[in-house]
Amino acid sequence: MDAVARIVERLDSTDGATTGTSMRIPTALHEAASIAVADLGAAPSTTAQWLEALVVQAALDAHHERFPEARPDLAELAIALRASAS
Repeated sequence: MDAVARIVERLDSTDGATTGTSMRIPTALHEAASIAVADLGAAPSTTAQWLEALVVQAALDAHHERFPEARPDLAELAIALRASAS
């Protein structure tokens, strides 16, 4: 969770500094993406929305590792997907 905590810290940053890439992005976002690429195996073209999804998935994975009985089974996932489509 160390990488996830560092990514969240940077995503929550209010520092206005930017980094030069193909467009100007906050330095904190660039650093968060760099951590995700280096420590979590993310693609180098990582975006902020994808980073947030990666953090959520890492948190869920850690939760399910600690509490395996909380992992939904296939039927529960199907019901949740159907409900979200309505």
